[in-house]
Amino acid sequence: MKFREYLADHISIILIFLFIIILSECSFLIFNITFELNVFILAIDIVGFLFCFIFSYFKKATFLRELQKRTELLDQKFLVHELLSTPETHEEQRLCQVISEINRSMIDHINQYKYNFHDFKEYLELWVHEIKLPIASLRLILEHERKNQESILQLDRLDSYINQILYFARSEHVEKDYQISECSLANIVKHVALKNQDIILNSQIKFQVENLDKIVETDPKWLEFILDQLLANCIKYRKIKHPEIKIYTEEKDKFLALHVYDNGIGIPLSDQSRIFQKAFTGQNGRILEQNQEKLNF
Repeated sequence: MKFREYLADHISIILIFLFIIILSECSFLIFNITFELNVFILAIDIVGFLFCFIFSYFKKATFLRELQKRTELLDQKFLVHELLSTPETHEEQRLCQVISEINRSMIDHINQYKYNFHDFKEYLELWVHEIKLPIASLRLILEHERKNQESILQLDRLDSYINQILYFARSEHVEKDYQISECSLANIVKHVALKNQDIILNSQIKFQVENLDKIVETDPKWLEFILDQLLANCIKYRKIKHPEIKIYTEEKDKFLALHVYDNGIGIPLSDQSRIFQKAFTGQNGRILEQNQEKLNF
């Protein structure tokens, strides 16, 4: 707090003090107080008032400065009341109590939100596992009849979207779901390709793999999910003529780089800085959605 701000906040007190000084001077004139005594009393009043005023300013400014400094140092700023020194005045004590009550109320709301989110997450995971049963049964029926290949493709897309829901629901604490182990990179890519083989063949995509005979340390489930998402985007935004997808590795000094290449429509430069934002569709996504809506109409 700056002194002029404190001065502006207490202008009413200053005006009242000046009114009292004027009233006192009028009283001194009425009672014929000597000039020397008048000046002496006036000086004591002004000096005393200025001392109390400035002392109060420094005391309050120090407290607010400490509060602001400790707040800036914290990542979780709602915990600032835990770091404040013991309040010395009733005003500081009341302010600390208000901050503590606000903090307690916010923590209660956060805990309630976490509880509700945990319940929703459990229900979502249960729903995903339940919905997979009729999807698997429907796929077996369609494959047994060997009819309507398009229905099987759409069913695979539906299964892929449901898997996305499950993975995103677990992504809050993804570090707890990691199971790092040595696994064959070729087998992981092969499994992803087999999951998408029908749409790859129907879309006449030239699918190539190179230099994948590597043993890597990773979580095969999560790597498969990532590759499946990348492959889905490659297929979704492919070129109409001569589409290509190529998966290969490149050995670096300290790591093995896995590349997924396609000759699709590409990503506009304005969208490239946001492609890793969750649920971001970008210009291409909007165009594709508009085209699909036109086809539906």
